[in-house]
Amino acid sequence: MRARNRTTTRGSDQQVLDGVHKDLQSVAVMYFASKTFTPATLEDYIQARIDAATTIVVAKAAWQKAILDYEGLDGETEIVLRDLKRFVIGMFGDDSPKLADFGYTPPKQVVWTEEKKATAVAKRAATRAARHTRGAKAKLAITGATPEGK
Repeated sequence: MRARNRTTTRGSDQQVLDGVHKDLQSVAVMYFASKTFTPATLEDYIQARIDAATTIVVAKAAWQKAILDYEGLDGETEIVLRDLKRFVIGMFGDDSPKLADFGYTPPKQVVWTEEKKATAVAKRAATRAARHTRGAKAKLAITGATPEGK
């Protein structure tokens, strides 16, 4: 059994439409689903579904293009707005009321306590010890010499 989606339905509808046009033109009246059809009205009825499916495909393609256009513009605009904020802060100052005209708030200054600084230094030292990382001068003392006697 074939998967039933708009693409396959549209293709099979087109084939049915071709068959109606080719082989049923001599039939005067047909009855389907409590409706009366002539070959011309049946063709119009089937064509309406083909047109509706085509409209969906076109609308979806336009929607996807609009999303791609927005995403491209969005990334570039974010960079411009970030630079604008820096420019406005540089021009008017950190605590200027003019920042509010742009919807910006003054940048927050992070103040580290002595305890927080000491904790950070201890964590940094512990991480370096655990990972066996060394500075440039300490690395110079490490050589590839093999133990003697082997």
